[in-house]
Amino acid sequence: MEKIKLYFILLLSVAGEVVGTTAIANSEQLTRVLPVALAGFSYVVAFWLLANVLKAWNAGVVYALWSSVGVVLIAAVNWAMFGQSLDTASLVGMVLILVGVCIINLASRSLYK
Repeated sequence: MEKIKLYFILLLSVAGEVVGTTAIANSEQLTRVLPVALAGFSYVVAFWLLANVLKAWNAGVVYALWSSVGVVLIAAVNWAMFGQSLDTASLVGMVLILVGVCIINLASRSLYK
């Protein structure tokens, strides 16, 4: 698969993870059926897409990208939708995560198998 297509699939996988995690947060300890079902479906889609990316790229680097972008996006969604507060340390840490993702994508050759 070409590089742009793999990044797009990886981004969709991250989106699935973000939707699933947000649904779990709204499931009231897994007692609400709709959020639990949405979370399950979202995670299945996210992992299926991730598995497709892993056919072409190395697992360690892909998982680092997937999880780090997911962490930042989940924090952003929780801030925007639920008013979660983010202090300076949280914001600095997330900026460092994004810098790390940029370094991996721009300078590392270890993404490819």
